[in-house]
Amino acid sequence: MASQQPKTEAGAAAEMDAAEVERRRKQRDLKRKSRERKKMNLLELQTTAQALELEYKQLFAAKLVREQQNLQHEKSLAVKTEPNATEIEQSRLVELQEKYKTVRQEMHELREQMTGFKQKLEEYERFIAMLDGHLMGFQDTQIREEEPTT
Repeated sequence: MASQQPKTEAGAAAEMDAAEVERRRKQRDLKRKSRERKKMNLLELQTTAQALELEYKQLFAAKLVREQQNLQHEKSLAVKTEPNATEIEQSRLVELQEKYKTVRQEMHELREQMTGFKQKLEEYERFIAMLDGHLMGFQDTQIREEEPTT
């Protein structure tokens, strides 16, 4: 009977070791997957930001081209009709005010989008930090539990 007891204790210790190894492997996998998700989300946000910046540049370039075409068109009309100077200044002033309003509105919308992306990125980083802290706390607890048994 005495010979059976050490065998069962050794078997239980081996099972606990195997369970501990499996638990640690799962923790490593969770950490690896968490890091991969963090990288992917960060890359996704960066590509979205780059796409928005590119779109902004394209829109701005298109506006400049349109303005240039309008200026050329206005010059050709001015040469043909020769209206007085105050009419030209008034129409130009109204046109510039409208352009200013539209450009300002677009800039405001782009800034809001960028702020939203920055907030999402900060929330994600806080979540990752919280998750890492939780996993490290769990790991520290497991290490402390192992120390008295060794």
